[in-house]
Amino acid sequence: MQGRIAVTPALMCSRRQVVAGAAAMAITSTAAARSPRLVAPTPTTTTTPTPTMTTTTAAADEVEAVLERQRAAWNAGDLEGFCAVYADDCVFLSPSGLTTGRAQVLARYQKRYGQAKDTMGHLGFEVLHRQVGVDVVSLAMRWSLDVASERKSGLTLVCFAKGPTGWRLMQDASM
Repeated sequence: MQGRIAVTPALMCSRRQVVAGAAAMAITSTAAARSPRLVAPTPTTTTTPTPTMTTTTAAADEVEAVLERQRAAWNAGDLEGFCAVYADDCVFLSPSGLTTGRAQVLARYQKRYGQAKDTMGHLGFEVLHRQVGVDVVSLAMRWSLDVASERKSGLTLVCFAKGPTGWRLMQDASM
């Protein structure tokens, strides 16, 4: 079907997970802006980690290590290495539109930033929120990019899925 993307549930964040995460972030920030008395809910604390907690923490740590390698590749001027983590059928969403597929994402980055370390600048990430499921990790992050004397920054919501070849970036919504 034209205009449709095949989704394999075992390898991709569900639309419900991504939308729920984005909606929760929007609702929380909107409500906080309207009412300074609102306090974020206190997370439940557990003194002894359960196996699920250990697994989910390990999964999020593994994904953050993948992101660190991706960031290092960008800062070394290696776009191929940066895009290697994207799944073959990934979805990339930005203010300029929708891009599908790793090869197309790579071509988009090459067109926009060139292929030289100097034109790509220095990339940084700050993780704002983690959401972890079975073999799925989504991260809400702030990104920053220093190119020449200009600093750009924005938000991104990335969704990783663990498959036979390791963690793959399935969805990237960068604003």
